[in-house]
Amino acid sequence: MTPALTIRLLGPVRVELGTEVLESGPPQQQATLAVLALNAGTPTPVEQIAAAIWGDRQPSSAYGTVRTCVYRLRKILNGDDARIESSSQGYLLRTAPDVIDLRRFEALVDEARSDKATRERADRLRAAIDLWRGDAFAGLCGEYFEDRRTRLAGERLTAVQDWCEAALELDQADRTVAALHELIATDPFQERSHELLMLALVRLGQRAEALEVYDRIRRRLADELGIDPGPRLRELHERVLRSDPTLLHAPEPVEPAYTPIPAQLPSDVMAFSGRDDEVADALAAAAPVTLIHGTAGIGKTTLAVHVAHLIAADFPDGQLFVNLQGFYHNMSPVPPSTAIRSLLEGLGVPTAQVPDDLPAQTAYYRSVMAGKRCLIVLDNARDSQQVLPLLPGNARCAVIVTTRTMLTQLVMATGAHVIELDLLSPAAAEQFLRARLGSRRVDAEPAAVRQIVAKCARLPLALAITAARAALRPRLPLAGIVDELADAHSSLDAFASPDPDLDVRSVISWSYIALSPEAARLFRMLSLHPGMAFDLAVAANLFGAKRSVVAPLVEELIGAHLIEQPGPRRYSWHDLIRAAAAEELAKHEEDAKPAFSRLLDYYLRSTSSVAAMFSKNHHLPPFRAPEPLAPEPDTFTDYKAAFDWLSERYTTVLELIEQACRHGHPATAWRLAWCIRHFQDRQGHWRDSLAVQTTALKAAELAGEPVGVAYAHRGLARAWTLLKDYAAAETHIKAATDFFESTGDHMEEAYCKRQHSWIVELQGDDLGALALTREAVAIFRDLDWKPGLAGSLNAAAWYEMLTGHAARAIVLGRESVAIFETVADLYGLGEALGTLGISYLVAGEPQLAADTLEQALSLHTRTNSFTDQAGVLRRLVDVHARLGNTARSEELRARYDVLTATLTDEERESIAVHFRLGVESESATP
Repeated sequence: MTPALTIRLLGPVRVELGTEVLESGPPQQQATLAVLALNAGTPTPVEQIAAAIWGDRQPSSAYGTVRTCVYRLRKILNGDDARIESSSQGYLLRTAPDVIDLRRFEALVDEARSDKATRERADRLRAAIDLWRGDAFAGLCGEYFEDRRTRLAGERLTAVQDWCEAALELDQADRTVAALHELIATDPFQERSHELLMLALVRLGQRAEALEVYDRIRRRLADELGIDPGPRLRELHERVLRSDPTLLHAPEPVEPAYTPIPAQLPSDVMAFSGRDDEVADALAAAAPVTLIHGTAGIGKTTLAVHVAHLIAADFPDGQLFVNLQGFYHNMSPVPPSTAIRSLLEGLGVPTAQVPDDLPAQTAYYRSVMAGKRCLIVLDNARDSQQVLPLLPGNARCAVIVTTRTMLTQLVMATGAHVIELDLLSPAAAEQFLRARLGSRRVDAEPAAVRQIVAKCARLPLALAITAARAALRPRLPLAGIVDELADAHSSLDAFASPDPDLDVRSVISWSYIALSPEAARLFRMLSLHPGMAFDLAVAANLFGAKRSVVAPLVEELIGAHLIEQPGPRRYSWHDLIRAAAAEELAKHEEDAKPAFSRLLDYYLRSTSSVAAMFSKNHHLPPFRAPEPLAPEPDTFTDYKAAFDWLSERYTTVLELIEQACRHGHPATAWRLAWCIRHFQDRQGHWRDSLAVQTTALKAAELAGEPVGVAYAHRGLARAWTLLKDYAAAETHIKAATDFFESTGDHMEEAYCKRQHSWIVELQGDDLGALALTREAVAIFRDLDWKPGLAGSLNAAAWYEMLTGHAARAIVLGRESVAIFETVADLYGLGEALGTLGISYLVAGEPQLAADTLEQALSLHTRTNSFTDQAGVLRRLVDVHARLGNTARSEELRARYDVLTATLTDEERESIAVHFRLGVESESATP
């Protein structure tokens, strides 16, 4: 007969074949085996095994070490009884029944609890206890194993207590005393162990020793915890004192009074959908405590109830549910003492037996729960202090907690498995509607469904309200539902309900009411920011305090799930919560105006710093002094940091320009528009530029600032040039030039002439363009303004080359490059190198042209100039082809195609016109 294979976890981790102990390797290999055995039947990712072995201090070789351990374990476990398989999700240990001692222990304990016959129950419990060979996972270190070792120690303690109780019922008190002394030495505060030991000693005729046991536990509880023994232990003590004869023998079995097994879970949602990953996460964790947290209306209770129904059959002693009312505007949170009474009532405990003070209640509750296998759902918890007393001491129970806050203390105390709920994905939100309205109706109007999902902000509660309204009117097209949502003008009125539990405004308000006054004020002010994402600087400027002061308030909002943190130092929220914040701000108008003014001030000064990085030619007329209480803006000394900052906030700045113009800040509006012109130009946002500069012109006129009007005319001239309406461009650039000439602002006059030259060039008058540029060069030389001079020299070189004077172009181009290098203007240097490269090409120096254009491409890539990269790439494709560098030409052609893949034909043509891509084939006269 083949010896039986056993994998032992209840003691030192090892593998036995009959009486032979197989070599299980070093601790890392034992730990790998233990993790696979704990997850037997389920794939275990390599990263989970590595985390169990090394925690947060994983070496670079961790994954390789795990794979080596698995390889060696396969040599031991390669039969029908146990084998390790690979899958896309990791490694999976398959075993025959009873191979893993822990699984056998759990099965015997479950069988014992279902047995009504005392003898069979005692035998099964004794067999389960005999499987232990010491502490679980003995010799393995780390938080992973320590957590599970503690939980299993609790299960063993309960099993030994249950066996002792069964042995006492069989009048076998002598067999229990040693085991009970061992339990008390391990856990000296366990009242049930003391109770059983007192009863055993009384039956052995050792009444004085039994009283001494009680005296020791009473003193220990008083001295170290400041509490008295629980009611059961006190009652037993009194019976021993009066020598109650019924204690001497096990009572005759009597038919117990019928107490229904609690099944208190609310009804599951029949159309549950959209949370497949979260459900799988909860089921796979199988943790004693699971914490589900997320913002208002995100579906925490729905998920908790759904998961609870899926696992309810694993808890034969019942399922309990308590709404802790942590966030209700008209009800106080349920005190722990009230919640304990509710839980005990559900278990059939008479109210009169429950002690009055919370410590005694908790001890009594845990005594009642000892030995039971119950599922407890604690819904809508306010904080950790409300939950901790409600946790059963019995690790065979499971607890699911839902909350809007981060219960850090609960997680620290229990090692709870945490599931954070986010908004549904667009696909999951559509599936949510399909589950409630049917596939036929949803699939018939896909555009309307997408709009419903967007207007509901993918928030499950809002989707449920909308779906319910649609379901009650089956003949109404979903497009009609969209119209109703649109009529609400992005307010929360679209999701109102007479039931406060189903009213989005009410549900969000409960989280808002729970905030501190300062966090509530910040929450309101954040609604002034037009973007869905923001950072600490925005919060600080809105609030009017330093970032260090505002940071804890931001953390409070994160903890309340009113905002989220999708990345380092970046925060976001969804539309409906923002709408709630705006409604609250409307009640505090005194805060709104100064906060919005500070926000505009922050963005203006920060974008001005960005513009200064983009071009040394950036200049801006003086603007008003900073708003009172406004912290410092963001400043930049690195081009990439400046580019990334504005890229992330570009749409926000566009909206702020419109809002500033509409709401009494026109001077800021046109200045903001001027600060982003380089970014828009280089990223090809030419239509945006036209719209923004149109707003800037209106804003400058409203502000009564003629200089702003002139700047807006320059901006419009640039936009119309790029969009090839040269007549409009001429009108605007002449208006700007006339103003600066009339005011004697020669520097701005020179910039206008240089810009005018480009408009003239694109209309076919290269000599006229050259004349205007020479005027700009002369003015900048007189003013000794090097950034303006370098740019004008570059333009002059371009026109000299276009008019057949490549040698002059090269001289001017080299001077332009030298000045740009001196002033450290990366973008201007890239433009000048581009012109110089083309001049070399026209002069018959293709290799010099290629080398110079490659330098220009490198700089334009570094400065993220989309349009300039495209122009230089396209020209380099032809230059390398002419030189016979086929591979480089094809490489650059592919890069150009990728870069311009999303452009329209009109936009590609604009780039071609901008860069005169055919010029290298024109004749040149040195």
